[in-house]
Amino acid sequence: MQKPASSSIFGRALALIVLLGSFGLAVSPVPGRVKYGIKELMDHWKADKVVSEEAIIEREVPVVEEKVIDKIICRDIEADPPALEPPLLPPAFVSNKTVEV
Repeated sequence: MQKPASSSIFGRALALIVLLGSFGLAVSPVPGRVKYGIKELMDHWKADKVVSEEAIIEREVPVVEEKVIDKIICRDIEADPPALEPPLLPPAFVSNKTVEV
């Protein structure tokens, strides 16, 4: 038994509409607005459940005495630090310059 021709055309048209609709939603600002709306609803629902109390706490903060420092320190700084001597090589070391090939 063959399927009616109208159902295959309807199926293809429905698939094409779903495909184009999903592409349209991907490039439109609608998903961002939906996400923002859902977030607002969740914040509203959470605000009903949260109970907050305000309390005033008084504390005495110790006052630190101000000190005036009148010292000026001058130091001579060398422009370049002294160069370090290279480490000594082991006695069995032969440099490439002295080797004859």
